[in-house]
Amino acid sequence: MNCAFVVALVALGACASTTQVTARWERPNYASPGFKKIAVVAWSDKKNTRISIENYIISELHELGIAGVALNDLFVELPTPDKVDVIRQKLQELGVDGAISLRLMSREFKQKVSHGISPNERYESDFYENYAYIFNPTYGGSTIDIETTYSLESTFYAFDGKGPVAIREISLKKTNLMDELRDGSHAIVTALNDAGALTGKK
Repeated sequence: MNCAFVVALVALGACASTTQVTARWERPNYASPGFKKIAVVAWSDKKNTRISIENYIISELHELGIAGVALNDLFVELPTPDKVDVIRQKLQELGVDGAISLRLMSREFKQKVSHGISPNERYESDFYENYAYIFNPTYGGSTIDIETTYSLESTFYAFDGKGPVAIREISLKKTNLMDELRDGSHAIVTALNDAGALTGKK
């Protein structure tokens, strides 16, 4: 499986019914040593978005007693794949012993328009007096709700040269970007650590 560092927007609500782990994989017979410092890399077309995503994940790692390093904070521009040794050297200097990568697999949008309603006073009149409302209803301000469904792949690596330790595919629905970033980070870290892969504690 190709689990390169490629990612986009992230977000999940750990307790929300709209968030589901749709697929999971663990390295067979892996015994986690408990990680001390983990690098996080997210990929988006905007650097500020990438940094925000990474820092949300790092905040969740801190709750587990694990230090985090945002890869997009270390470089003005991320090194291209042919210069991955630059990343390796930097992370070794910082004492990083693992990495979380995030990849957006798909994104779907649904739009719903909600209108206001005619004044309730019309119910005090008969059909003929209400005919004006029937013919030309009076609406309040319209609102547009956009629901986004994300399918995300989150992969955790130990720096032992043996490939991924854990992979989770997660589906979620959100309407607010900041909620996505905040809640999603919690769900991602929780899902990756549900078998103790990060902390070494099941």
